[in-house]
Amino acid sequence: MKENTGAPTTQRMLSHETLRDRIRTCTNLAGSGNSLAKSTGIPRRTLENYLSGRSEPKWMALAAIAKTVNVNGHWLLTGEGPILLEELYQPSNGKQDEKLLRSVIEAVEGVQERLGLKIEPPTKKADLILAIYEMYHNTGIQPDPAKMTRLIKATV
Repeated sequence: MKENTGAPTTQRMLSHETLRDRIRTCTNLAGSGNSLAKSTGIPRRTLENYLSGRSEPKWMALAAIAKTVNVNGHWLLTGEGPILLEELYQPSNGKQDEKLLRSVIEAVEGVQERLGLKIEPPTKKADLILAIYEMYHNTGIQPDPAKMTRLIKATV
């Protein structure tokens, strides 16, 4: 078996289950804890507290970390979606977009049918489909039928 000696990819990085795991990944992307602390303006001791789990960062610190190492802020907060911003905004092939669009349209139609809802005028329905599509497409999160149902019910 051939060993992969290339630069670490996001798939081969540390576990991303906890916020501190994701901050550790950001530390690795920055090169070191000292480098991340210096680049973000976060005191090194404070960064160590985040990494050890003794404290959790406020939103300003998370924003500085995400901006400094170019990671997806949604991923940093939740562990969901692509890690790097460049992965988030890479043009995807049409089949992926088509599959997502189809699932959104089918969800809207299915909820309408199940609940006897009528979304009118057609422009409102189109706006709803577009908003849901963009939400999933832009975050990289896989569609959740239960969440889509709640969202559709809330907007009608």
